[in-house]
Amino acid sequence: MECIRCGNKDPSLFYKTQRGYYCRCCIRFSRLLIEEDEEPFNYKLSNKEVNLKLKYELTKYQKEAANKTLDLLKKGQDTVLYCVTGAGKTEIASIAINDFLKRNKKVCYAIPRREVVIELEERFRRMFKGIDIVAVYGGHHQKLVADLVLCTTHQLYRYPKTFDLLVIDEADAYPLKGDQVLINISKHAAKGVILYSTATLDDELKEKIANKELQKVFLPLRPHLKPLIEPKLIYEPYLVMLLHIYKIIKRQNNPLIIFVPRKKDAERLYKLYKNFFDITYAYSDLKEREINIELFKKGQKKIIIATSLLERGITVNDTDVLILVIVDNIFDESSLIQMCGRAGRNFHNPKGQVTIISNFINIKAYKCFKSIREANLEALSILSKTTS
Repeated sequence: MECIRCGNKDPSLFYKTQRGYYCRCCIRFSRLLIEEDEEPFNYKLSNKEVNLKLKYELTKYQKEAANKTLDLLKKGQDTVLYCVTGAGKTEIASIAINDFLKRNKKVCYAIPRREVVIELEERFRRMFKGIDIVAVYGGHHQKLVADLVLCTTHQLYRYPKTFDLLVIDEADAYPLKGDQVLINISKHAAKGVILYSTATLDDELKEKIANKELQKVFLPLRPHLKPLIEPKLIYEPYLVMLLHIYKIIKRQNNPLIIFVPRKKDAERLYKLYKNFFDITYAYSDLKEREINIELFKKGQKKIIIATSLLERGITVNDTDVLILVIVDNIFDESSLIQMCGRAGRNFHNPKGQVTIISNFINIKAYKCFKSIREANLEALSILSKTTS
């Protein structure tokens, strides 16, 4: 016995009713009887003319990555687009999206986080003017179909065996990462090829690449061709850390994101420093979350204290980053790399400071530093071959 949607084979997770067996493993999405065969979610495309217009021309290296990715997908091979943070993976993936749309194929761009879907909707509307685009996420699913569907991975259960091209962005991000049921349901939405787009490879993707189940396209270069900002690692007691943070904020000129592991840490630091500095804060279930983030984006607040909510999908020019590692089981290597990647993204001024402060010797912080250093060395090797 196997669930056709989530792949569950555990007999204890099936329940028999008068109508037949259903899977309890994925019942949070909807009840599906084992005897039922999910029909593809069919809909008609508008056949409007597709015109991709990027904000800037792709670099030589981005074009090479985009063309290689498209070639693999057209050959029917599931592919991982592995780019360092800020390398323009959305723009690179848009070349494949554009090709599939022009060939009247069904395309979906899925992301684990609701906030990123909302932000990308406007971005894609600017890139693909003239076609129908819909964003589907929790509380916003009255309309489900368009030429290009953007959605959270949680909403992919609505589209069984539907898309000719399914792009799963940030495949290593919570809540997709580690949730095998959600991962399987996400893959179940593809009737064609899947493009995984990520800045960090988790163990599952690495294994599938090694087993040739997935092809890999790697780009270690940002458009400005400057190295990633390598973090400075500092270890000090918590009380010393608080004083250090105060000094950093006091001399800060650039926008600053202070990452903390838990919402109680964000609240504590905000209350501690708000009387001295004009700062704001954000975490996932804070009512003023979106308002506070927008204040930071617009430069009305120069400093924001945030949980991993802001580790992806936000770009503010000339941003510096301060990461506080005060518990060991929240920030993994992937999260730390994403946080570090908020700095140095300005094409015209690719500088910035990234500091990781921990009150204990942290292996994950060291692995983050090592990964960024290795990516920089790989980028240097590519540039050296080009100029020689």
